[in-house]
Amino acid sequence: RRPTIILTSFCITIFFIATWTLRACDYNVSTGHMSMLDATWLFIITFTTIGYGDIVPSTYCGRGKN
Repeated sequence: RRPTIILTSFCITIFFIATWTLRACDYNVSTGHMSMLDATWLFIITFTTIGYGDIVPSTYCGRGKN
């Protein structure tokens, strides 16, 4: 009935899952996990293809995910 609400809910859910998996995947022994805010910023900047380079993934898993 309401495809806009369903599509928006789906996109928001995928956004949070992708951000959380990026955070979980990019674990560095010396620094630990990146913060959820950093993971969100990295995902948004990468997804919009801006790519500032201020935050970069440090593991192969994080680079592959990104």
